[in-house]
Amino acid sequence: MTLRDQIEEDNCDIFFDFDELAKEVHIDGRPVPVVEDGEQLDKYRQMGIMEGQLLVYVRTGSLPRIPEPGDAMRYGTRQLWVESAKEDMGILELVLRSRR
Repeated sequence: MTLRDQIEEDNCDIFFDFDELAKEVHIDGRPVPVVEDGEQLDKYRQMGIMEGQLLVYVRTGSLPRIPEPGDAMRYGTRQLWVESAKEDMGILELVLRSRR
Protein backbone atom coordinates (compact mmCIF):
# COMPACT_ATOMS: atom_id res chain seq x y z
CA MET A 1 0.00 0.00 0.00
CA THR A 2 1.37 3.41 -0.94
CA LEU A 3 1.44 6.40 1.38
CA ARG A 4 -1.28 8.07 -0.71
CA ASP A 5 -3.48 4.96 -0.38
CA GLN A 6 -2.98 4.93 3.39
CA ILE A 7 -3.83 8.63 3.69
CA GLU A 8 -6.98 8.16 1.58
CA GLU A 9 -8.08 5.21 3.71
CA ASP A 10 -7.42 7.08 6.97
CA ASN A 11 -9.24 10.20 5.73
CA CYS A 12 -12.28 8.16 4.75
CA ASP A 13 -12.32 6.12 7.96
CA ILE A 14 -12.31 9.26 10.09
CA PHE A 15 -14.43 11.52 7.90
CA PHE A 16 -17.20 8.96 7.32
CA ASP A 17 -17.44 7.80 10.95
CA PHE A 18 -21.15 7.63 11.87
CA ASP A 19 -20.31 8.66 15.47
CA GLU A 20 -18.71 11.87 14.25
CA LEU A 21 -20.00 13.41 11.01
CA ALA A 22 -21.57 10.88 8.67
CA LYS A 23 -25.12 9.73 8.20
CA GLU A 24 -26.61 7.15 5.86
CA VAL A 25 -28.66 8.37 2.90
CA HIS A 26 -30.05 6.33 0.03
CA ILE A 27 -28.60 7.63 -3.24
CA ASP A 28 -30.33 6.12 -6.24
CA GLY A 29 -31.61 3.36 -3.94
CA ARG A 30 -28.18 2.49 -2.52
CA PRO A 31 -27.36 3.18 1.17
CA VAL A 32 -24.35 5.52 1.23
CA PRO A 33 -22.52 7.19 4.14
CA VAL A 34 -22.52 10.94 3.48
CA VAL A 35 -21.41 14.14 5.17
CA GLU A 36 -23.51 17.21 4.40
CA ASP A 37 -21.72 20.57 4.54
CA GLY A 38 -23.89 23.68 4.47
CA GLU A 39 -21.02 25.96 5.55
CA GLN A 40 -18.84 25.15 2.53
CA LEU A 41 -21.84 25.55 0.22
CA ASP A 42 -22.52 28.99 1.72
CA LYS A 43 -18.89 29.94 1.00
CA TYR A 44 -19.25 28.79 -2.61
CA ARG A 45 -22.45 30.83 -2.94
CA GLN A 46 -20.82 33.97 -1.49
CA MET A 47 -17.97 33.65 -3.97
CA GLY A 48 -20.47 33.17 -6.81
CA ILE A 49 -19.06 29.74 -7.64
CA MET A 50 -22.12 27.53 -7.00
CA GLU A 51 -25.87 27.94 -6.73
CA GLY A 52 -26.69 24.43 -5.44
CA GLN A 53 -28.93 23.62 -2.51
CA LEU A 54 -26.96 20.75 -0.99
CA LEU A 55 -23.26 19.91 -0.73
CA VAL A 56 -22.38 16.37 0.29
CA TYR A 57 -19.22 14.33 0.56
CA VAL A 58 -19.18 10.60 -0.23
CA ARG A 59 -16.45 8.03 -0.58
CA THR A 60 -15.45 7.82 -4.23
CA GLY A 61 -16.18 4.07 -4.34
CA SER A 62 -19.64 4.42 -2.76
CA LEU A 63 -21.27 5.23 -6.09
CA PRO A 64 -21.06 3.09 -9.24
CA ARG A 65 -19.38 5.98 -11.06
CA ILE A 66 -18.47 9.61 -10.51
CA PRO A 67 -21.53 11.67 -11.48
CA GLU A 68 -21.25 14.44 -14.03
CA PRO A 69 -22.90 17.88 -13.99
CA GLY A 70 -26.50 17.57 -15.17
CA ASP A 71 -26.91 13.96 -14.01
CA ALA A 72 -30.13 13.22 -12.13
CA MET A 73 -29.81 11.64 -8.71
CA ARG A 74 -32.33 10.46 -6.12
CA TYR A 75 -31.04 11.66 -2.74
CA GLY A 76 -33.22 10.11 -0.05
CA THR A 77 -36.72 10.97 -1.23
CA ARG A 78 -35.67 14.01 -3.30
CA GLN A 79 -34.90 14.13 -7.01
CA LEU A 80 -31.80 16.33 -7.45
CA TRP A 81 -29.35 17.17 -10.22
CA VAL A 82 -25.59 17.33 -10.00
CA GLU A 83 -24.21 20.84 -10.36
CA SER A 84 -20.61 19.90 -9.59
CA ALA A 85 -18.62 16.76 -8.79
CA LYS A 86 -14.98 16.84 -7.66
CA GLU A 87 -12.86 13.93 -6.44
CA ASP A 88 -9.82 14.27 -4.20
CA MET A 89 -8.01 11.71 -2.06
CA GLY A 90 -10.84 9.18 -2.15
CA ILE A 91 -13.56 11.70 -1.28
CA LEU A 92 -16.14 12.94 -3.77
CA GLU A 93 -17.66 16.41 -3.28
CA LEU A 94 -21.10 16.76 -4.86
CA VAL A 95 -23.06 19.98 -5.17
CA LEU A 96 -26.72 19.17 -5.85
CA ARG A 97 -29.72 21.28 -6.82
CA SER A 98 -33.43 20.64 -7.20
CA ARG A 99 -33.80 21.86 -10.80
CA ARG A 100 -31.67 21.63 -13.90
